[in-house]
Amino acid sequence: MEKKITVISPTIEQDNVKRFKVAAYCRVSTAYGDQALSLKLQVTHFAKLICENPDRDFAGMYADTESGVSVESRDELNRMLRDCPAHLFALSGWLWKP
Repeated sequence: MEKKITVISPTIEQDNVKRFKVAAYCRVSTAYGDQALSLKLQVTHFAKLICENPDRDFAGMYADTESGVSVESRDELNRMLRDCPAHLFALSGWLWKP
């Protein structure tokens, strides 16, 4: 008995799929010891995660080495918040470290 194969074409062409601009925000409290390495690992992890997703365009990284006590002192967080209304990215990733 001969097998019958039916080819189903995609309904949406890959070029027409909406891609999202994604940015990430990472933070550690100090630049000392393991926290400096932690920030580097966070930045690397989220950049890779975004870039490996075919539906995402990497729109930037925001990273602070600041205490969580005051938002005013977090330059990168504030830059990200200023970039939001300018639509520089559609999604942002947050990693809060307790």
